Amino acid sequence: MTLAGTSVSAALAAAHDALQRRLLRYVVETGRGMAIAGWRIADPAHGAVWRCTPFRPSALQLDHAGLGPMPTDLRPLAELFQRARNASDAASRLLAAHAVVAAAARGHPALSRAGVGEFRLSLEMLVHAGATERAAQLDGRSLAVLLAVLQPEVDRLVGAGGLLAAASADLTAEQALARLANLADLVAHRLLLRELRAREPVASHGVPGRPGRWRARAGRALAPSDTT
Repeated sequence: MTLAGTSVSAALAAAHDALQRRLLRYVVETGRGMAIAGWRIADPAHGAVWRCTPFRPSALQLDHAGLGPMPTDLRPLAELFQRARNASDAASRLLAAHAVVAAAARGHPALSRAGVGEFRLSLEMLVHAGATERAAQLDGRSLAVLLAVLQPEVDRLVGAGGLLAAASADLTAEQALARLANLADLVAHRLLLRELRAREPVASHGVPGRPGRWRARAGRALAPSDTT
């Protein structure tokens, strides 16, 4: 995709927005952690190119032509899921994924077709999350039950005044937190995918560019994460 702009900042902004919308779709479709890590701006008239492109290649194969950008109303929730998948620690992953699950349970309009009311946790989900020790508590249960389980950890991680608290240094506690983060992350992914699948008959369109002499191409970084 080539987008045009009338200034360096306008070209970069247009390219960043277009790629981020598509990247969010790829994150949700594949369950892989991805983020924009750099960019390149060129002045074709003078042969000048400016780069900021840390790049980590991936063997991931995507149908770029078939996958449109993330719908605008889903973008904030997809960005939260992106943060969860890109996070290197369980606490950050839990907080970001919990926000998606909580939004769904509270009736967020962008997830109105995700089947939130009938959504149930399954043993398969618990197995993938490594959380089978909670099967008696969560197998076959609703999002409301999952949120009740997650809430004490969220309250512990977000302290007084809304400030982040330190995660426990105890290995057993960290492992338990990681399993809950895995589960919240997986459920967030399933909900977003269900919503996208329900919208598939609706065509997606790219972002049109505007004429001008500046062009920008955004780079991307792809990092493997847990697939669900």
